[in-house]
Amino acid sequence: MSRLASITVTVVAFAGLAAAPASAATTRLVGPGHPYAKPCQAIAAAAPGDTVQIDAAGNGSYDGDVCRSTVANLTIEGVGGRARVDAAGRSSGGKAIWVLAGPNTVVRNVELSGAAVTDKNGAAIRLEGDGDLTLSGVYFHDNQNGILVGGSAETDVVVEGSAFANNGAGDGYSHNIYISGARSFTMRHSSSRGARAGHLVKSRATVNDLFYNRLTGEGSTSSYEVDIPNGGRTRVVGNVIQQGPNTSNSGMLSYGAEGARNPDSRLSVVNNTFVDDRPRGGTAIAVGSSVTSPASVVNNIAVGQATFVNQTTAQLASNCLVADPRFVNRAAFDHRLQQASPCRDAGTAGIGADLPTQQYVYDLGVQPRPVVGPAPDAGAFEWGAPAPPPAALPAAPGAPATTSPAGGGAAAGGPSGAGATEAAPASAVRVLSRRARRNGTVALTLRVSDPGALSATASLRATGGKRKTVTYGRGSVSAKRAGRVVLVLRPTAKGRAALRGRGRVAVALTIRFRPTGTDTVVKRSSKIVLGRTKRNVSAG
Repeated sequence: MSRLASITVTVVAFAGLAAAPASAATTRLVGPGHPYAKPCQAIAAAAPGDTVQIDAAGNGSYDGDVCRSTVANLTIEGVGGRARVDAAGRSSGGKAIWVLAGPNTVVRNVELSGAAVTDKNGAAIRLEGDGDLTLSGVYFHDNQNGILVGGSAETDVVVEGSAFANNGAGDGYSHNIYISGARSFTMRHSSSRGARAGHLVKSRATVNDLFYNRLTGEGSTSSYEVDIPNGGRTRVVGNVIQQGPNTSNSGMLSYGAEGARNPDSRLSVVNNTFVDDRPRGGTAIAVGSSVTSPASVVNNIAVGQATFVNQTTAQLASNCLVADPRFVNRAAFDHRLQQASPCRDAGTAGIGADLPTQQYVYDLGVQPRPVVGPAPDAGAFEWGAPAPPPAALPAAPGAPATTSPAGGGAAAGGPSGAGATEAAPASAVRVLSRRARRNGTVALTLRVSDPGALSATASLRATGGKRKTVTYGRGSVSAKRAGRVVLVLRPTAKGRAALRGRGRVAVALTIRFRPTGTDTVVKRSSKIVLGRTKRNVSAG
């Protein structure tokens, strides 16, 4: 009788994973049981177009792993959860945890913290050269700079679905986000909270688009919530912008304070919610004296400021400037509107392309924003918009994690009735079939209830003797819509060697499904048997 071995297969879904390209690019796996023990080993080995996948199972072993990359078209992403690297007192070139100097880099689903250097400019990521950078689903906290971009006139930076908190050296010159040079900067569906004396967002890019974000100082000593010191074409649409009582600056959104040096210096501020909790108030929108183009300021809510806009030529329309907009819970930073808010239906729809079509969802989400009623509401939220399920908020500095409010109407006294919440359908994944192929791959046919993404790892653990564990195989797939999806686990050379000469080998399957844009994880268990037979035996 052959000795029975067992293989444990973990299928992990994570937001934002794309299917591997059809080119010869390589996916380089990092973590326990993978070819690379540390992320920087895989980054150093990467060729243009490669993807470095960092297994969150190795979190804690990656601390102090710092490096520089000049590889073009590189993707670095966490799998099996959010991969985490703490600087642990180290930096690459006295600059950052990761210094990226290659064209077109994408970083997804990673957490970077602890970057500190002697010049107080230590960053989680520092971008150099002409390359573009996209950050998606990242969390950068407790660094001297969250991100520091020293790009060129050819650089485009996109931040989406990401969180920045508690960055800054405390000197006022280091920030949660600092784009010191770029052609364009886009930030959407993200949060920047609680910087140490610095700004939540600072950008010198020629073009700036801030859409549907949470920019809140809360209890920190942060300075400006938004600083665009050199002007340029700038749109600030659908954001929650809150200044805390301990701020070191009286302004909230500063534009052109150092001179309108960038071409086409025009500012549009549409459907934002400005909340100033500074005891003496301040200025919501401060426009520098060298800016000659009138700012367009439409459909905003502003409360707590002594001055709404300091530019006398600004074009103002349909802004709700009342002492009490009747937020759902101002003390808890829930700035959605109650049904009886005077800011409901107070906006105007006649503003063209800048009218918001989406709204921020606490936390790091977005949902469609229809017009409910005869006119759009002022501010960042439309009362009565369909409510998504609540999500877990990343903890503010010094505070425990909380559960967010649903970002729409019912929970805020919407059409379902005051205080009512309607449960969203549960996300689900089902195993429809399992098949072991002759080449050693395992194909799982799954049915998912929502779009989402999956990665798969398989580890072989033999019985008897030394219980040596080797990686059997890995695979990944993205479900772009609800319905069927096939996930294929491909064996590694070590995995094939571990099976060689054996009979039937039992495989336990653990399936985790994470719908795109949520932190919800749905688990399923199943099993399959591999062996030297014409057909595999499966059950469960």
